Amino acid sequence: MDHSKIQKMLLLLDSPDFSEEVRREITMHARGCRECSEVLARWACIHGMLTIVASVQAPHGMEEKIMRRLEGLEIRAKEPSSVSRPWEQWLFPTIGYAFALLFMVVAIAHWEPYLNANPSTEEVLLSNIPQGGQIFFTKEPPSINQLLVQQS
Repeated sequence: MDHSKIQKMLLLLDSPDFSEEVRREITMHARGCRECSEVLARWACIHGMLTIVASVQAPHGMEEKIMRRLEGLEIRAKEPSSVSRPWEQWLFPTIGYAFALLFMVVAIAHWEPYLNANPSTEEVLLSNIPQGGQIFFTKEPPSINQLLVQQS
């Protein structure tokens, strides 16, 4: 059998689907192949740990107790929930929407001067320039010397 096929079947070595002949062939290959024997050894360690965990028994009556609790939870979930104060269902969302509406009205009220104003392009472009600043508009990009002179 091919090495890649055997690698795919290594972890299923204990499966009842394999015949004794296939199991023997896989184990013979694993004895001669270092990689497959390492995989098989790691799997044997993991399989051993899983069988230890599977052999732990639950205390007597624990399953019945858990099943009764689950049934009780299902019954409680089907019952309609009784709210002690019914106004709580609508009060907090209403307050939230009211504050959102208030903030929108305030924002629109303070935005009004900006909607009516028609600033020119120069006002918009030059609004962040200090009073003593100078700006030159040319079609040619400035040279490095011009930039250094302007900064100093």
